[in-house]
Amino acid sequence: MQHSQNSLSDKHLRPLEDNPLRLNLDYAAALEVMFAEGKSPVHLAAPAAIRESLRNVRHHEEANRAAIAEALRVMLEAFSPQSLLRRFVQYRRSHELRRELDDAGAWGMYRHYYAELASDRQQGFAMLFNEVYAQVYDRVLREKQREPEA
Repeated sequence: MQHSQNSLSDKHLRPLEDNPLRLNLDYAAALEVMFAEGKSPVHLAAPAAIRESLRNVRHHEEANRAAIAEALRVMLEAFSPQSLLRRFVQYRRSHELRRELDDAGAWGMYRHYYAELASDRQQGFAMLFNEVYAQVYDRVLREKQREPEA
């Protein structure tokens, strides 16, 4: 998931990639580009390239941590007793609305709900997590990229 959705190379958009460590070069080619006498004048110097790469990794880690925490919070809220009871009431047929949904009825609904959630037909659980994760990750990463370098 993270590799496909959150590859660092996909999140730092610039007209020209000037960090030699982000050019998908093999080890020898990266060393050549960074340290050779005839290195390109439009590539970052080795210390700046390393500093920027480490900063990008730190931003990724911070965005990843925030995204996971928020996605888990949203998932937990979706499974709170209040949220589930509100949903279960909407599942009831008109003749069932005459009586309250007691604990035994709610437990029975939860068992059916869980069975459906775990079935191959459903993708909502993963989709909810992934959607929240992607939104928060992108937001936090953009905020971090706007911060001035320390």
